[in-house]
Amino acid sequence: MFKARSADRSIIRLPIEQKEQAVQKDASTLLAREIYQDLATLLADSLNNQPDNDDDVDLYRSHSAILIDGKRGAGKSSVLVNLKLYLECEHPELENQVHILKPVDPTLLEDTDDLFLNVIVAAIIRDKTIARALSCADHKAEAFHHQLQVLGNTLENLQSQREKYGLDKLRAFMGSHDLMQQVHILFKKALDLIGKKLLVLPIDDVDTSMNRAFENLEVVRRYLTSPYAQPIISGDLSLYHEVTWRGFHARITDDSDIRAEDVIQKAKDLATEYQRKVMPLQLRREMPSAGSYLERKDIVLCNGANDYFSLHTFWRWVDALLNERINTSEGRRLTISVETVRELAQLIFAMRHEIPKLHAVLMGLRTNALDDYALHRLMFMPASAAQRMAQFSEDYQKAQNLTGKSQRETARNRAYADFFNQLQDVDGADLQQWQNLILESKSVLLRHLRHELSENAMYLSLMADQHFANLMKTPTAKLSDLFETPLFKPQHLSFETIKSFPKMHRQFIGDELYHRAPSTWVHSLPFNGDFPYTYPEAGYATKTKNSIALNEQTQLLIDLMLHRSFYNESKKANLIYCGRLFELVIASLVRDLEPRDITTIIARAPFYSLPAITGMVSSELETPPDEGAVDTVYDSAIADLTQQINEWRKTERIDQQLLSGWLVFNVLNRYFSQAWLFNQPLKINQNPAKESLHHLADVARRAYRSLWSAFASLEKGEVFGMPYIIADVNVGEGENFENSGLYLQNISPFMHRSGNRSFGREIRSYTHALATHPLHMLVEATYQSAGTTLELDDEFIELINVDENKSRQLTTIIKKYFKIKGPIKDALQNLEIRKLDINNIVEMAKGYHIGEETFLSNPHFDYLNTHVSKEDN
Repeated sequence: MFKARSADRSIIRLPIEQKEQAVQKDASTLLAREIYQDLATLLADSLNNQPDNDDDVDLYRSHSAILIDGKRGAGKSSVLVNLKLYLECEHPELENQVHILKPVDPTLLEDTDDLFLNVIVAAIIRDKTIARALSCADHKAEAFHHQLQVLGNTLENLQSQREKYGLDKLRAFMGSHDLMQQVHILFKKALDLIGKKLLVLPIDDVDTSMNRAFENLEVVRRYLTSPYAQPIISGDLSLYHEVTWRGFHARITDDSDIRAEDVIQKAKDLATEYQRKVMPLQLRREMPSAGSYLERKDIVLCNGANDYFSLHTFWRWVDALLNERINTSEGRRLTISVETVRELAQLIFAMRHEIPKLHAVLMGLRTNALDDYALHRLMFMPASAAQRMAQFSEDYQKAQNLTGKSQRETARNRAYADFFNQLQDVDGADLQQWQNLILESKSVLLRHLRHELSENAMYLSLMADQHFANLMKTPTAKLSDLFETPLFKPQHLSFETIKSFPKMHRQFIGDELYHRAPSTWVHSLPFNGDFPYTYPEAGYATKTKNSIALNEQTQLLIDLMLHRSFYNESKKANLIYCGRLFELVIASLVRDLEPRDITTIIARAPFYSLPAITGMVSSELETPPDEGAVDTVYDSAIADLTQQINEWRKTERIDQQLLSGWLVFNVLNRYFSQAWLFNQPLKINQNPAKESLHHLADVARRAYRSLWSAFASLEKGEVFGMPYIIADVNVGEGENFENSGLYLQNISPFMHRSGNRSFGREIRSYTHALATHPLHMLVEATYQSAGTTLELDDEFIELINVDENKSRQLTTIIKKYFKIKGPIKDALQNLEIRKLDINNIVEMAKGYHIGEETFLSNPHFDYLNTHVSKEDN
């Protein structure tokens, strides 16, 4: 596929510097070889049907027009203008017997011309070969001139037929009847003049001249029936049918009161039979679709004498630029619609500067073949890992086909072992140069799509890719603008843009958003049944608050999860949202973080939450601090988390990868559709309750697992050498996530290790990297500690959060410990007090800097000391 130019005549060379030029100079660049070969066969048949004499056309008259059927831009014109070149190279013996005129353009027919035949005769006279022969002034030239004069007189009589009467009109009618014979003889005299046996009349797009299309076909039917002439018509058969039945319809309905529905059907039936007669079925050939070329490895891109890679490889490159590592069904992938050769040629021309650069990279890999996903892997994997993936994929697929469970497991382990043991002697392109080529290629696609598909899903995805790359490579760019690109602004998408996205298979019915916020905000959102984005997160209302009573890591997680907003149309509360976890993880995939990046995330409405999507006016809620001006009580925790994330990025080679916007879009939809299940909002009239820290940590843990699983479900598949078999279930409540279907089916294949080497890290899998993300560690640690930590209710938090009398604080701690709701004095008298209770209260109070003098002066603590159970002393 990457060898030097081959002399193999079966290889088709496709020039990259050619825009839409139909005429080719080299037969090796002719695309529709099957059509050319069929035309050669049909022309040979026409030669075999030559008459013994040329006296009477009626003896040999037949409808033999060849139709090349294809939509506009399918390459029909190219076939007509290059037919002579093909015959010269592939069938010279046939080319010596036929004479191919230049294609006739129906649009050259003026409104004053009565016959399309005028244009055909003019094409014969203008032909250079015939013109040279006529200049010789021999008897054959005289005979041609004489026949041309006879034909001219016949045409003149025909054109004046309407103005004559009596015998003159009869003579004119007879002249019209004789016109076919005169055309027949003219064709024969032209062939005698140049020493050929068959005149080929290419007629390009008869259907193009819409106002004369039916009349043009009528000329073909009436006059181009000579065995000495072979018409080759190009056009769209469906369009022919349209203009034909409408022509019949106009004639049937002229001064007629027949019912309209009957006329239409009758006209269509007549059109079908008419086309069958003028363009016989056995003489119809359909142009190959552009899509049929895309998978062909025998079509090689070239520029002059330089041959590059196959068109198949080029198309895999385009697919890799759009979809990168994503493994999804065809309906969920981005693909450029290339229905015509014209569209394909324009796309190749747009990328003409990047094609030689990519070829150089592929040549550097020192291989003559790449599998279908090699270019996808090279987008983000090291070259050595990408090449080893081909064999791994084959071995892993074979393992999956084994019947026994233990056999499959053994074979899979062997596939991993062989992957680690293969030699790593492939040097890929310089990382910076390679990423520049990727970004340049995406920019070309972006410009190419701008004029026609500027509101298309592909266009928005490529814009997001550029946006992420700019944040990554520009130190002054604000990471707070992470999602400031149209792909992540669904509320602003137009209807045309929505139609270009794959459809969402949503489980919601559409009422979930209503009454969750003021109606003026919600009712304008476009989240209908066919919308390609899942619903924004409505959040779970709770009375849980932050507290200085907790350690800094726990306080940080609480603030990442809580946001004050509307939980119904008129009431506000703290709501648990999962959007900040999502934003923090995605930000960490783009570039190194600074502490202010996290504080800014906390200060704003959670990403993809209802308040963020609706653009709620901050004055109606709480005014968020400016970026970088957030004061927190857990600055050291943020600093530690930032440092850990940046170290993690280097360890997992995240800093060497470009983030795909289409990947983030797909993760977003899967993640937030799950959030509606594990962080389900309260019913509209339900009042928020006091939720434990354990509940909040559980939501955070399930959120992270859902995000992790979303990445895994998109990476698991052919790009990573595995079958596209995934567990598509909800994140459960089980404590042992590693035993769940989501983990075992989707995540664990990336987690295989051999000594200090990790499969997922070597192939640059996000799934593997997310296993050790510092945010994951924070969530899990908080969840574990929350299960054993004494929970504090809102009353307690509010009292501790203000600077109150220490004695009152101690009283509050005692009430909390014994779960006293009413007056403390009466409640204490009913308690059985143990020494352990005293010790626990003392430990709790020390955490809030309550000194010894407070213990001595507080009457409730004194009561506890003096009423300890005698059995406990």
